Amino acid sequence: MFPRVLLSSDALKHNLTVVRRYAPQSRVMAVIKANGYGHGIVPVARALAAADAFAVARLNEAVSLREAGVTHRILLLEGVFSPAELEQAAAFNLDLVVHSFEQIAMLEAWRGAHRFAVWCKADTGMNRLGFPAADFVSAWDRLKRCTAVAPDMRGMTHFATADETDRPLAAAQVRYFSQLVAGLGAELSLANSAGLIGLPEARSDWVRPGIMLYGISPIAGKTAVDFDLRPAMTFESALIADNTVTVGAAHEVDWPSLGIGNVIRRNLRSGAPAVSPDYFAQLPSEADLKWAIGDLLEREINPAVAQHGGWVELIDVRRNNVYLRLGGGCQGCGAADVTLKQGIEKAIRGLAPAVGEILDTTDHAAGRNPFYAPSK
Repeated sequence: MFPRVLLSSDALKHNLTVVRRYAPQSRVMAVIKANGYGHGIVPVARALAAADAFAVARLNEAVSLREAGVTHRILLLEGVFSPAELEQAAAFNLDLVVHSFEQIAMLEAWRGAHRFAVWCKADTGMNRLGFPAADFVSAWDRLKRCTAVAPDMRGMTHFATADETDRPLAAAQVRYFSQLVAGLGAELSLANSAGLIGLPEARSDWVRPGIMLYGISPIAGKTAVDFDLRPAMTFESALIADNTVTVGAAHEVDWPSLGIGNVIRRNLRSGAPAVSPDYFAQLPSEADLKWAIGDLLEREINPAVAQHGGWVELIDVRRNNVYLRLGGGCQGCGAADVTLKQGIEKAIRGLAPAVGEILDTTDHAAGRNPFYAPSK
C-alpha cells in the first residue's frame, strides 16, 4: 500500500563505515536514542550490529533492546534517577553516565552484587548535564572509591557548537576537557557526529555518532552528499490517476469560471467566512482546552522535560490554537523543535484532537544556549 516509509539497512551500514573512515582508531558507540531517531530502535540496532556499543537516552529504550536480544554494551546517556531505575540498570547490565552528585549518592547506597560501568561526564560548555570543572575531580574520586562502580571508569563530555563551520568554542572544549582528565589514565569520549567530522582532535577512545548514521549532515551549510552519507529513510508513494480534461464548446460557461482559483477568489470577494461558523461552534471551549492542556503539562510533559532542566508553559488558547513557551534547558536548545513537534504536540493532539495550530512563542535566541533552528 502507498504511501510508505522505507528503512535502508544498507544505508545505515554504509554510514557506519563512513564513521570508521573518519575515526579508524576509535571505538564506535552508535547513538540510537529517540526510537533510533524515529527509524525504529530495534531494526536500527540490528542494522548497526557492527558498532561497538549503543547509546540511548532512556531506560525503557535500553530495556526494549535487551528484550529484543541485543547484547552490545548499552549506555544510558542520562543515567538513572531513582533506586528502582538503578536496580533495572543492574538487571539489564547497562552502562551509566553519571553527571550529578545525587547519582553518585545512589551508587554509594547500592548494596547489590552488580558493579556498574560508569562514564563520568564533565560540563565543558554545553551547560546542560555534567560536573563543572570545580567539581569534576572530586566527583571522579568519589566514584573511584565507590564499591558499586566497576574498575576502568571512563570520562566524557558533550559539544555545544560543533555543528557550526567555525568552531572556536568546540575546540576550546577539547582543550578544557583534556586539562580536566590529564593524569586520570581513563578511556575518553568527546565526539558526536559534528565533532567526529569537524574536530580531528576529538576522535578519542570512543566516538558517539548519532544523526550522521541516519544520512543527515551534522554540519551547518553542508549536505549529506558532502560527507558520503546515505539517507536511511525514504518515502514512497504512487500516482494513482493521470487524467486529461477537455472543456468542450457546448458548455455555457466561460473557461476562467471553471478554475478552482476562481471559485476561491469569488468566495473571498463575497465576504463569506472561509471556515463555517458551525465548525468553531462544535469546538471545546477555550476554558476547557486551557484546563485540559494545563493539566497535561503538569502531569506528564513538564516532569519529562524537567529531566533536561526545561519546562513548558501554556501562554494562551485562542479558539482552538494553542500558544506555548519553552524555558530552562529547552529555550535555545538545538532539539527544541523536535521536542515540540514529536513530543509535546503529539501528546496535546492525543488529548484534544480538535486542537488547531500549536505555536511556539519562545524567544530561543535569548536562551542560555541559542542554537535553536526551526525545522523546515
